[in-house]
Amino acid sequence: MTIARRIPPKKHVLLLVTAVLVCTLLSLFLTASHLKRLEWTVNDSSEEEPVDFPIKKHVPAKREQADQRIILIVPAIGSLVVSRPNVEPYKLGTTRRLLQSLAKARYTTKVSLEVLLTPESDDSAFEERYAAVQATDWNHGDMKVVNLTTPGLFEVILGAWSPLENSMEQVVIIDAAFARGVNVNWFENMRATRARYAHASDIAGFGASPISVHRRSRFFGMRSQWEPPSLGKDSSDNAYLYQGAAYIPILAPSSSGEWRSFQRWFIARRYEWFLWPNVVHPKNLWDSEWKQFTARGRAHWTMWYSRFLAEHGLYIMYPRKNNHQLLHGVKKEEDIGALLRLSFDGEVVQPNMEVGGATEEELSEIVQMAHRANGSVALTIVTDAFLETTQSWICNTDVGGFRPPATLWITPEESSYEALRKVKGSHAIHMRSIKGGRKNSGTSFNTPGYWLLMLERTRLIRDLLERGVGVFLFEPDQIWLRDPLPEINRLVESGDGVDLVGTLDSRNQIAGNFLYTAPTLTSRRLWREVTKRFSNSYHSANMHLRHTAEYKRYISNDQSLLTHLVFYDSGFRQKNPVVFRALDTDRFVDGRWYRGTTIYGKSAASPTMINNNFMVGIQKKKARAKKHGHWFWNDGKCDEAQVRQAIEANQMREKEAVEAAIVASGSKTNPGDDFDVGIDKAINGISKSLKYI
Repeated sequence: MTIARRIPPKKHVLLLVTAVLVCTLLSLFLTASHLKRLEWTVNDSSEEEPVDFPIKKHVPAKREQADQRIILIVPAIGSLVVSRPNVEPYKLGTTRRLLQSLAKARYTTKVSLEVLLTPESDDSAFEERYAAVQATDWNHGDMKVVNLTTPGLFEVILGAWSPLENSMEQVVIIDAAFARGVNVNWFENMRATRARYAHASDIAGFGASPISVHRRSRFFGMRSQWEPPSLGKDSSDNAYLYQGAAYIPILAPSSSGEWRSFQRWFIARRYEWFLWPNVVHPKNLWDSEWKQFTARGRAHWTMWYSRFLAEHGLYIMYPRKNNHQLLHGVKKEEDIGALLRLSFDGEVVQPNMEVGGATEEELSEIVQMAHRANGSVALTIVTDAFLETTQSWICNTDVGGFRPPATLWITPEESSYEALRKVKGSHAIHMRSIKGGRKNSGTSFNTPGYWLLMLERTRLIRDLLERGVGVFLFEPDQIWLRDPLPEINRLVESGDGVDLVGTLDSRNQIAGNFLYTAPTLTSRRLWREVTKRFSNSYHSANMHLRHTAEYKRYISNDQSLLTHLVFYDSGFRQKNPVVFRALDTDRFVDGRWYRGTTIYGKSAASPTMINNNFMVGIQKKKARAKKHGHWFWNDGKCDEAQVRQAIEANQMREKEAVEAAIVASGSKTNPGDDFDVGIDKAINGISKSLKYI
């Protein structure tokens, strides 16, 4: 009240707003300081809510059913949308017949219809077309007619459906330039098929009718068309998967995620829109049908969609027969694996036959485990040489209360498998195909056996991502002094489509031993490239011919290649922008932390996780861990007291660091004193500033 009397009435509002802002900032500062001090207390996992591991999926609120929408794109009357043989120019009667068949079809739920009208050069033609659309008797849900302002099909398809992240809306896109009508049951069959197979990681969408697979003859550039050969009379004979969608009349994207990825990919290639979307070999440009895809004009958007499918290893599922029943004959979910898969140029895609890779049975076992654990697994490979180190880590995380659920042990040897399969709350797979990490070829860094083990692990991660499994990769020579999962989860849920969350070591490389990878299209393509380059590096160095632990040589590996592709390879980044989020380097440190403040500063006094690396030799790592009180497997059993002592010592280091920072800043330790002093200073400052207004 006293201050208010000294200030002219017209300044009251300004004073009030300024005071509120100052108080808000001070309260935020004190809250953060208070929360920092609360971290001194040991987290008791029994009192906290369980953390969904590895990462909470972005799942919208549960609904009884997803929203259903049909988007119909109607071109201008008489326009020759694309020079496609055996396709008559678009006419108004085409729209009428298509709309009538859509209206007469059977729908068991509400379905909205959105009609997008591209611009007409003739006003009378526009009115005629608009009247034909408005005359449609659509009684299955809402109907909306949109008059577009741009004639470009690229802009139309980019704006036709712009789903929000994690949208559950299900959309069917119909191009009236090619669609000539639908069967009465087309929508329900399409909906049932999508519900059954949309989870498949390599299916991007579904077609309502078969399309021809284009193959080109090498003789005189002549074009030939063919339909996929029959595989027999089994259930998979009714459908095929194709990495092409050229002039597809009806497309049902499997999910909003894949469609959003296509839109981002498409926009990133604006500079190529007037060029041929090179999916096939350039020699095929002599084909007369594809002349339009030179620099003289734009390719149809479905050709770019086909290129997107080919680059990301995705397929559209088509029925073999034009009966609009789609996959009505595919009765078992597992039959999808036997379906014929065709590349964009019509070649049969053979299954991966890499030597030493995980078998389909082993991969299926991991996929099923992931489905029971929120879609991800926490994975590490354990050889006999690392068994004791793994037992120390299990003791560490169990006593600390933060061993992640869905922990998966991949073990190539019998003794380590027998020991780890008994660990409660985890799962072990005896993967005999793994040949790396054996004593004869080396277990230490830079040996042939070590690099082979890393290559086999890289292939396994790639295969799991391709099957839609998220992978949290860790190594058992780490020391966990807090639960790292909430910090990982916070970055994944930051809302910007995160592909990778991991740590940077003291050389600013992405650490390959503590990394969460979401099974996004971007990360799948990234790990394909990492695997390919790592394999080339391994074989070009003749590591596969070295069978002795005495031979040592550094080669480009998963960690260095991952860092290069994500940060430095501008060509790869432009075409495949990876979203990587790094954890706090003062909380997640590497083995150089043990050297004191020469590498890490005082701010890293209390880490969440320590990678016991930057030291060659398992026994040397064990000795270093023991020296610092970080070895927890003694006399064949878990040393629980040592774990608690390590965690408490880490918390004490954090408390001392916070107190030292407070003293260094000259601040009072009493939050109430800080608040009173801050308010007094703010009021005095406001009074002085308003005195001169």
